[in-house]
Amino acid sequence: MEKIKFETILSKLKYFFKQFLLYVIFVLSLGLGFVTGFYYHAFKNSPLDDKYKIGVVHNSETNLAIDEHNNLLIIDKESGNYKIYEDSIGFKIFNLYAKNLWTTPKPVEPTPVTPTK
Repeated sequence: MEKIKFETILSKLKYFFKQFLLYVIFVLSLGLGFVTGFYYHAFKNSPLDDKYKIGVVHNSETNLAIDEHNNLLIIDKESGNYKIYEDSIGFKIFNLYAKNLWTTPKPVEPTPVTPTK
């Protein structure tokens, strides 16, 4: 009789812990999803750092130069401060600048007008 009670109590405890763990895992996953969503939203809406903001620089304010390692130097005319960029950026800017200098824009041809009856 005691063995039967012990087995029934043990089976009921196993069932209880299975259900309890199921609910614990469910609640933890909901909480983790909420926390992830909250911090994702907060991270995506945070302001950008100043180093990632795009600034416009005019030719009258700067000089462009390339050093012996093909790095691009952008030199401020007033203060003499400069920024060094990788050689790939220097090649891209040089190619764009050269293309604008040495190619003449093609004139736009007017589109033909079909006469209507």
